[in-house]
Amino acid sequence: MCLGSRLAKLQTKLLAALLLMDFDFETVDASGRIANPPPKPNWNDALTGRPALGQFFLKYRRLDASEPPGHWPSGAGAL
Repeated sequence: MCLGSRLAKLQTKLLAALLLMDFDFETVDASGRIANPPPKPNWNDALTGRPALGQFFLKYRRLDASEPPGHWPSGAGAL
């Protein structure tokens, strides 16, 4: 086992937490519409956890300090 593996796992968790705090995410299909129903991961594929059927994309945007999480102004976001 690598001596730095525990530190690497901690850094990965920290990076994920920082992204979740500063950005708002939604799952969308290829055309940019909100995925309904949301994609279900294939838990038998432990390495990637990809959806069993098709693919999905994340729509994201940086949050402003004045906005609550989950607030999407009309026309905002990127694929």
